[in-house]
Amino acid sequence: MSRNKQKEQLFYKYFEEWIDLYKLGAVRPVTLRKYRMTNQRIIELAPKLRMKHLNRQSYQLLLNDYAKTHEKQTTMDFHHQIKGAILDAVDEGILDKNPTRKIVIKGKEASEKNTKFLNQFELQLLLKRLELGPEINWDWFILLLAKTGLRFSEALALTPNDFDFSTQKLSINKTWNYKISKGEFQPTKNESSNRKVQLDWQVAMQFSQLIKGLDEGCPIFAKKTSI
Repeated sequence: MSRNKQKEQLFYKYFEEWIDLYKLGAVRPVTLRKYRMTNQRIIELAPKLRMKHLNRQSYQLLLNDYAKTHEKQTTMDFHHQIKGAILDAVDEGILDKNPTRKIVIKGKEASEKNTKFLNQFELQLLLKRLELGPEINWDWFILLLAKTGLRFSEALALTPNDFDFSTQKLSINKTWNYKISKGEFQPTKNESSNRKVQLDWQVAMQFSQLIKGLDEGCPIFAKKTSI
């Protein structure tokens, strides 16, 4: 495509092609869906915006329109997803200047957030009510989360191979994608999420009995169905 045609291209079309070129196959499906959703919002808010008209003012107007119905942090996330494509357009000579420079992030007032954790007293009450039988069930799952602090998707991905009872440690090296119908293993969020987690002796003894005879490479809790 010639430079003049690139400048005439609609911004959402450029962003769509940029996603396919740089993000498709390089990011996790859930992240790719976020990029697609961002592009859909661009189509809704600025369907006629062309690359040649993308400047600091038009970009600020786009962010302002988005911010009318979103909180400040969400607007910041929206901006960060678009910014990479815009900087590439500057590098490619499609844009003469960086329109994201000195932009202002706005947003509607943040709503009151619901508490997403249990305090120590509530946790102890929950643990006392668990029905911990001789076979794996979701109560054992809750106990393991409480004792280790694992993320939900990390605990779902645990297999018997991840337990080292000689050192009483768990290997965290994958997660379980429970957002698709069949479920599947996927990498952890980042490299630093790969780690060893210490088990207390009682939990280690309990799980050494619970997972006897289970397929060593299959998830203990998750099945290949949606949660």
